[in-house]
Amino acid sequence: SLKILGGIQLKKHFFGIPYSKVEPLTTFNDAKNIISNIKKHTENFDVQLVGFGDSGIDIGELGGGFSYNKELGNDKSVSELQKYCSDNSIKLYYDFDLIRFNKSGNGFSPSSDNSITSNEYPAKISKYSPVTGSVDEEGSVAAILKRSRLSEAVGKSIESLKEMGFKSVSLSSLSNIAYSDYNDG
Repeated sequence: SLKILGGIQLKKHFFGIPYSKVEPLTTFNDAKNIISNIKKHTENFDVQLVGFGDSGIDIGELGGGFSYNKELGNDKSVSELQKYCSDNSIKLYYDFDLIRFNKSGNGFSPSSDNSITSNEYPAKISKYSPVTGSVDEEGSVAAILKRSRLSEAVGKSIESLKEMGFKSVSLSSLSNIAYSDYNDG
């Protein structure tokens, strides 16, 4: 199993005005080259594309906006990657983070679609520094999608992937985070 990371958000400045831009770590063309090199040495493996959405591997809209970031490639490069994987019997999974988000979009809002803790506060996730074990001050705080909206988020991800031509979806965020939601009795 191979996990390929797409992009990361960098903070930049234009005449002193800060903005964020996704910097490619791996484009769709790079991913195709990596996969073809590995294919020379092994028969069966699967590929998971992570962080190819609007905000890269960083937190933004739910599911990375349910689209891929244009900095990482265009429709042609996505089609070529899909065709290469299909022709070589490689399963290609596109991964959407369906749990963490901090921007509104695609019908999901961090203020109204957030899980609630037992003391009735919105549930949040912070990034932690693996070095110090404390909250990463530069890391973003994310809302956690309320459980009653998970099914809808999965449905949107599947529809988006169909439109992009992907045949498989990775739901890793649903399987690697356990949380409670006190929205429901």
